[in-house]
Amino acid sequence: MIYFDNAANHKADDEIIKIFTKYLTEFGGNAESRHTYANKFRQLLKNKENQLFSQIGLNSYEGMYFNSGTEIFNFIRFFIEQKSQNSNIVTSRLEHPAVLANLQQTNTEIRYVKIDKFNQFDIENIAKSIDDKTFMVILNFIQSETGLIQKLDSVITKIKKINPQTLILIDTIQGFAKLDIPLDADFYAVSNHKICGLAGGVLICRKYMNLNLSDLQNSFRHQYYQQGRIEIPQLLTMFDYATKMFESLEINFKKVQTINNFIRQKIECEFSKIAYCKFQETETTPYILQIVFPDYDGAVLAGLLAEKDIMVSSGSACMAEAKTPSVALKEFNFNQREIFSTLRLSFSPQNTLDEAQTFIETLKNVIQNY
Repeated sequence: MIYFDNAANHKADDEIIKIFTKYLTEFGGNAESRHTYANKFRQLLKNKENQLFSQIGLNSYEGMYFNSGTEIFNFIRFFIEQKSQNSNIVTSRLEHPAVLANLQQTNTEIRYVKIDKFNQFDIENIAKSIDDKTFMVILNFIQSETGLIQKLDSVITKIKKINPQTLILIDTIQGFAKLDIPLDADFYAVSNHKICGLAGGVLICRKYMNLNLSDLQNSFRHQYYQQGRIEIPQLLTMFDYATKMFESLEINFKKVQTINNFIRQKIECEFSKIAYCKFQETETTPYILQIVFPDYDGAVLAGLLAEKDIMVSSGSACMAEAKTPSVALKEFNFNQREIFSTLRLSFSPQNTLDEAQTFIETLKNVIQNY
């Protein structure tokens, strides 16, 4: 099997399985108890957290733990409902559906920032959207359907200058342990599904914000029962594997870039009459490659490739079964025909050029017999 769907769920390799099995054997118990057994692996988790955060320049941050990225954004909705009074939230229509769905369930005013001609968040529009009542700004680092990278350092600086009290949450779910993340936000969302293929999520929070986050999470978990018990072995595995990925960041980047560019060039040369990429390689992460086939149904193509043992997504996995057009792709000015005609390939360092070549040859066969 060729697995090019790592942006939906990273395929667990032998090393991940080995690490996870070790931790599952050692720490496969109740992490929420007050007994010494549970205290031991909670402390180990905190030690690994400190090590990784220090490694990537987040020394003054700590982790809050959840079971998925979606659960993180469920908590963010709860946090907004509890803490934001007569305020507004600034975000964009490029965000993950879990972000937008949760924000739309609050009673808070939502302001959507525009994108400029370079498909970047319009910094002047952001400046106009923020005022003294802006409670939080939520923006993505890597757009999940297209792989587009947002240059957020100047955006974060601008927001802090306009209103230093505004909280900034950056969705780094598609970029964490793959690219250097933008610094100086207040929160970062991380999903273990995209790192190890296991459950687990971390909301990385700036320390000393005086927001009583632990009390809020305790209510979220034990009073409202909107969060399940976290599984320590999966999170320990994530920290070990993420640490290794950050250590090999440049090597991994070049490897997936080679695979991405190979397929991109083949699309441009051998499929130029029927397919194209909307965004240039310089605009996107090499871990994600979106291809548009305007005369074909993306879901059908993905199904036909799956029959040949090649796994890809038609658009974002979270939108694959949606009957309505992708809000993000509409924001990028994709037309109706294009929106339902995309394939999303997403890579890991375990993928190979041989797999890329097989994909191209199989795609030719699929198109011929469509």
